[in-house]
Amino acid sequence: MLSPLSSSPAIDPSDEATDHARLVSRTRAIALGAGRVPPQVSQCDYEQARQELLREHATLLPDTRS
Repeated sequence: MLSPLSSSPAIDPSDEATDHARLVSRTRAIALGAGRVPPQVSQCDYEQARQELLREHATLLPDTRS
């Protein structure tokens, strides 16, 4: 099983370059876990990585519900 994206307080969640690098890295990891080499990443791999990153960012945001 692949590990989820790690949270690091040292990384600013709003840093787009860091997010992109993490997205690319996670997409490749998902592809490798499915037996594909990085040039063979699929759109599904990308979407899964993107959703994981979005969920992680949502957990880092303060809860604004009353």
